Amino acid sequence: MSAVPYRGAAITTLLIVLLVTPPAELFHRDGAFVDTRADLRTSDATPIVLSDGLRSDIQDVLPLQLGKYKGVADHSWDANLSKILYYDQLVVRDYVTPGIFYPFQLMVLTARHANAFHDPEVCFSNQGGNVRHAEPTAIHLGGALGAFQVPVGRMVIHYDDAPAKLVYNVYVVETHDAAPDRTTWIRVTLPGVVPSAVDSYDALFKEFIGGVAPYIFHGAGGARTSFEWLGNVAGWPVAYGIGLVAVAPLAGEWIWSRRKEAEEE
Repeated sequence: MSAVPYRGAAITTLLIVLLVTPPAELFHRDGAFVDTRADLRTSDATPIVLSDGLRSDIQDVLPLQLGKYKGVADHSWDANLSKILYYDQLVVRDYVTPGIFYPFQLMVLTARHANAFHDPEVCFSNQGGNVRHAEPTAIHLGGALGAFQVPVGRMVIHYDDAPAKLVYNVYVVETHDAAPDRTTWIRVTLPGVVPSAVDSYDALFKEFIGGVAPYIFHGAGGARTSFEWLGNVAGWPVAYGIGLVAVAPLAGEWIWSRRKEAEEE
């Protein structure tokens, strides 16, 4: 077979890989897609790892209106609380939506210090709640976090004298070459739920967090479309692997042509 078809196929494949792979994934090595630190695995929520930087002004960029969800109150905190909890940012906001009697409560906490993160099960237990774990779930945020299957921990909190709560916990770890890793804890609390029907609330949570995520993370709105094409977790290693396969025929053709020239001489 002629080397020309190999050349055309190789060039075409390489161009496709370059076109679908974001420049940030080609030119820097921030962000591994595996996290092995079990100390962040509280309440059955396994962290995902994200190389795109978190926005530094969450409270300012997060809009009060998120589709059908309307923000009605931001919780205020004592200035000394950040020194106690070692967090970089803490935003807690209530959102209401037609048809749902109780507001959703969104909490976003970012920190580089491990002491900022406590097990929410302990926190709710200390408040008089009886914590029961629902099966962990996963959400797919193709346009917000770039085709990630995001693992989510779920807790059902029972109270003797108050309606039950359903709490979703998501942990995101940012990795950087020149700075300590920063972890973001996103918690969404749905009060007034029916404990026997917790699965039915997942659609509401997915809709809500899908609207929140683009305002929290850089690279939102499809900046990681290559991951949708190559597969969720595979990411750039697969892209580079395909690139090497694409280049191999070109290298072989060059070696073959050099040998042929040497023989003719």
